[in-house]
Amino acid sequence: MMDQEAFLSTNVSKLNQQLEKQRRKNLGLELELMMAGCTEGMDLHDLKHIKNPSESIQFLEEMMASVTSEIEHAENENNA
Repeated sequence: MMDQEAFLSTNVSKLNQQLEKQRRKNLGLELELMMAGCTEGMDLHDLKHIKNPSESIQFLEEMMASVTSEIEHAENENNA
């Protein structure tokens, strides 16, 4: 049986993981909204609401790498 300290520590760890996952999801949604606004002619001065630009850039780079990987995988399947 788990003691109270270990139980709370485990729960805090799980909640921190959920929080980080939700933060990433929210960042993705914010960036999606920003990109949609840019395609609709939104002024770039409206982008000042982005709290952490470097985190946004990293997230976009990860998305681009994921898409590139999927494209390469699909090309390899088509060539096989």
